[in-house]
Order: sequence, then C-alpha cells, then structure tokens
Amino acid sequence: MYSAKKYNTILYNKEIQRKLGLYLIDFKRFSGRYKVESNNITKEYNSYNHNLIYMGQYSNGKRNGNGKEYDEDGKLILEGEYLDGKKWKGNAKKYDEDTGKLILEFEYLKGKIEGKVKEYDRYNGDLLFSRYYIDGKRSGQGTEYKSILYSQSDNRYSQLKSKLITIFSGEYINGERKEGKEYDYDENLIYEGEYLNGKKNGKGKIL
Repeated sequence: MYSAKKYNTILYNKEIQRKLGLYLIDFKRFSGRYKVESNNITKEYNSYNHNLIYMGQYSNGKRNGNGKEYDEDGKLILEGEYLDGKKWKGNAKKYDEDTGKLILEFEYLKGKIEGKVKEYDRYNGDLLFSRYYIDGKRSGQGTEYKSILYSQSDNRYSQLKSKLITIFSGEYINGERKEGKEYDYDENLIYEGEYLNGKKNGKGKIL
C-alpha cells in the first residue's frame, strides 16, 4: 500500500502506470509529476493542473545540466545548472506562497547561496535587505532598508506617499550586524561602530 507521500514522488509514465495499476486521475489527486522528452530536452509537468514546472537537461533519471524551474503559477524560480537532481548553480527567485510577491533574489554556487542577495517585503514588494552570502550564510557587506510613509502637500490637498530609506549599512557575520553605520528615518547618521549579536557593543560613536 502506497502512502500519499509516496505518490507525490512518483513520476508519471506508462511503465509505472502499468506496474502499479495507476491512472492519471490518481496522480491528479496526489499532485504527482510526469515528463515529456523531445530533442534532448525534458519537460516536467504537474499532473494536477498540467503546468510546466521544469524544462532542461536530464540524465540518469535526474535533473543534470542546464535547466529552468517554475513554481505552480508558472513563475521562473531558478535558471541555472542542476547536479544529480539538486539546484547547483545559477540565479534564482523565490515568491511568497500567500501574496505571490517576489521575496528573494539570489544565486546558487555549488549548491549553496553565494554572492549578493536581495530580500523584499512579502506584501508591498519593497526592498528590505541587500547583502552578501558566503558559503550559504549571511556575511560581508550589506544594507538594510525600510519603507516609510510621508505626507506630500500642494495648494489643494495632501497625500501619503511611501519611500525607501537606508537604516543600516555595514558588515554582517552569521546574519547579524558586526560593524557599520545606523541611520534614523530622516537618514541622518545616529551611530557608527561595532555590534555584538546584532546590538551596539564595543567601539562606537553615538551621534
């Protein structure tokens, strides 16, 4: 007897259907996958709604080589190189499951997040962080942003608008602030110095 989790991992093809006595309706129920090969390119589809979820090179029954991966809404989430079925190298995007907004732009290198990463607000899409990852961890130089509201007036009326401001710029280690500059909401420098566990600590100057 196969569990629902087991069904999810089965790739739909005629041979599996014959051996297990399963039909397409079974795979629709459990959101399985099936693939179509043509001209050395393999396309993977979600058997529940037939949306394309991968297009690229395959070998030994796994994603190997260059390819493109898509989410259930058809948004591109990775364009790069796969190795033994795993994301290996290339630019990637991640979208929030509830809002559909882009929340991460990053790059894989040897299966880990490496290089510049941009993080966005899951509701309004505003940029929140721009920082570097080293060996899959937040490290190196980066910048934190915040979206704030301000009032703009003319002779007739006033309205609220939003703008993006810098609240910190400096160095991170293991995802925490290590050293840098902190700004208020008017982007005036208010602190410059060292941090420990993300808090002001060590040599520094409050302005």
